[in-house]
Amino acid sequence: MKPQRREPGTGLQHPQHDLTGRPGAADGDVARCRGAAARGDHHGALSELRTLAKPLCDSGAVRSFLELLDALPPAQAHTDLDLLLRAGTAWTELTAWQRAAACYRRAHRLATDHGTAPDLAQVVTAQGVLAWYRGDIPEARRLLDRASRLLSGTVSDDPAWDELREGQALVHSAHGELDRAETLLRIQLRTFQRRADAEGQRHVLANAAVLVALRRGDFDHAEALLEEALALAEEYGLQLGLPRTLNCLAFVLNWQGRHDEAHGHARRALHEGHRLHVPHAVCFAEYNQAVALGHRGETTAALDACDRALRALRTGSSSLLRADVLLARARLERPHSPRRAADTARTAVHVARTQQDRWTLGVCLLELADIDGAAAGAGLLAEAGALFRRYGDRHQSLRWHTVAARHAHDRGDMDALAGHVTTLVTDMGRYPGLTPLIAGRLRSLLPPVADRVAAALPAAEGGGDDSLAPLAADLLASPDERVRTWAVAALSARPTPRAYALLAGHHDDSAAVRARVDETMTAAAAEPLPGLDLLCLGGYEVRAGAPVPPDRWTSLHAQLILVYLAANGGATRDELLDLLWPEDDVRRTEVRLRSTMRLLRHALRPPWRPDANYVEHRAGSYRIAHEVRVTTDFARFEAQVGTARSSTGRARRQACGDALALYRGDLLPGFGQDWVRRERERLALDWLWTLEEHAADLLAAGACEEAEVHARRVIGRDPLRERAWRVLMEVCARQDRRAEAVRSYLLLRERLREELATEPSPATQRLYTAITGDRRPGAVG
Repeated sequence: MKPQRREPGTGLQHPQHDLTGRPGAADGDVARCRGAAARGDHHGALSELRTLAKPLCDSGAVRSFLELLDALPPAQAHTDLDLLLRAGTAWTELTAWQRAAACYRRAHRLATDHGTAPDLAQVVTAQGVLAWYRGDIPEARRLLDRASRLLSGTVSDDPAWDELREGQALVHSAHGELDRAETLLRIQLRTFQRRADAEGQRHVLANAAVLVALRRGDFDHAEALLEEALALAEEYGLQLGLPRTLNCLAFVLNWQGRHDEAHGHARRALHEGHRLHVPHAVCFAEYNQAVALGHRGETTAALDACDRALRALRTGSSSLLRADVLLARARLERPHSPRRAADTARTAVHVARTQQDRWTLGVCLLELADIDGAAAGAGLLAEAGALFRRYGDRHQSLRWHTVAARHAHDRGDMDALAGHVTTLVTDMGRYPGLTPLIAGRLRSLLPPVADRVAAALPAAEGGGDDSLAPLAADLLASPDERVRTWAVAALSARPTPRAYALLAGHHDDSAAVRARVDETMTAAAAEPLPGLDLLCLGGYEVRAGAPVPPDRWTSLHAQLILVYLAANGGATRDELLDLLWPEDDVRRTEVRLRSTMRLLRHALRPPWRPDANYVEHRAGSYRIAHEVRVTTDFARFEAQVGTARSSTGRARRQACGDALALYRGDLLPGFGQDWVRRERERLALDWLWTLEEHAADLLAAGACEEAEVHARRVIGRDPLRERAWRVLMEVCARQDRRAEAVRSYLLLRERLREELATEPSPATQRLYTAITGDRRPGAVG
């Protein structure tokens, strides 16, 4: 797994201000530096560059910094230690290892001849981190140990300790010394907090997430750290930090099994990496995309992403990622060519072993042991298990048990198999991302040891979970009574609506099994009715603890009545008649309404509660039973839109994003009643507003590609919404697609004239003038 790289130096300017605190003056500073170099005022240019170096690199403008440095005579550029170190870091960002190493060699000579021990320690530290980036962890450790000796006796707040502590944390993590790595990162985080160094804090939080929390299998902690790091990157405009943090978050989410979210973050990181010309960010994003796409079943696209990442690695990106990419490719190859997958996994093992990255080595060994099987993989499995125990990584240890159980089954070792299977069924609920893998393996591994495992079956905590339900549902059909007994015990130990529904529909020939089912059903009858959750945007689904099966809905009118009651809190008989049959004779429609209500009650009634009544009729009104909690996706959507309208900044972007995630499509597609059409139109207008606002916010944050996608969706739905057109025009202008921007304006103008007999608004016309006048467009109005 690739480490995070931080720009050296202290302090951070807020992106809205230049070095003197005046808004918008940074471009002028760059121009003054260039002008001084062009006039031959090298002393003045050097002075300006010393001031500009950190803000330029923190904002992602490493190429601009290197161009300014190249404009100075070597006699000056090569005699400034800070600029040489900064140049080495910049070339490292661009994966130009030889040029980075050359800068560090010059810095080493300069520090040795004219500097202090802390100066030399900074150079040696930089060389050590470069060695890490190139995958030579033993050399990195040697250099960092030397830097530590050089700093002995130096106060702990000396900036020379900054990168050294973080470099040492990288090495300790690779060798399984997580407590030592965590201690160093905590010290460094407090140091950056005292200095109000936002990039330093972001960087340490990201490293703590991927090097400590992730390797312990503590996903919740890792995600929390990365969310905090992402907030810092967005708030302070840390352009280089943004793709790094997004990549780390995608990496963690992939391990959690949240592949759709991971894919979204990886796509954004890929866009930012291309925009900033940072090859290793692009490579890491391609790898994250490959993993996410592979789990989504898009094998061809995933293999293409792996190939792009491997090509980037061959041309200079950090070779630390090579083992990870090879492992991802092996997993993709395995269903089609196990032999080729084994060869790829062996290469990954070799790379990780050479680099001495022991956590990655353990992951690679485990995959190869699984491919090779019990006969050839026993030694690999034992080595992987020892490494995961060293790290205390419970997540990887659980994956290890899945492979060990398969090996034990193949050897016929039932005692070992029972032990591994017991561990899996006990712990699988802690890691939802592993549930499909474990459940798939247990379908074949559990039957021989079902009676032994049942004795160790854990009770669910906090009211139950559904982690074992898919497995138990399959096993209820087993001809083996021991297996069915285990499945019933598993469902009874985790009392959820889904478990109750499965048991209520199970009819067993065994009296002992039937008795256990009856006992559980008696307890279920005393439980409160499950709440209702209605999903009506883009489809129709009702969840009463578990999804109500579609075949229970025999009346579309019953479905609509439920939504109407949930949206309005209740309804009279006349309101429902007017909703469903506004033109029909009341005497006939009353009979239909009573019949529809019976169908509705039957559809909602849980299989284990034949007397339950979700819909009450009191005092002339129908309403959902007062003890039942009712939620709807359209109410959640409206709440998020309301939050977006009343907030600003990051809270507004978050609310818009959450609202758009909820809006899966128009309300109740296929229903044509007047009330549905009115509500559908109102919610669609809220959706268009949210899309438009989110597109503008993304554009302001520099995410042009995503902004364009949202803007085009708005235009496709309502081609007269000018703000979406302005977002599209500015995206095209920023990406040097000016002809397309002009065409967009002309198309908008034509449609406005034809349909509304009007001209584009002044804001749109000003943007058009700015584009055609070759001036940089301003913010979208």
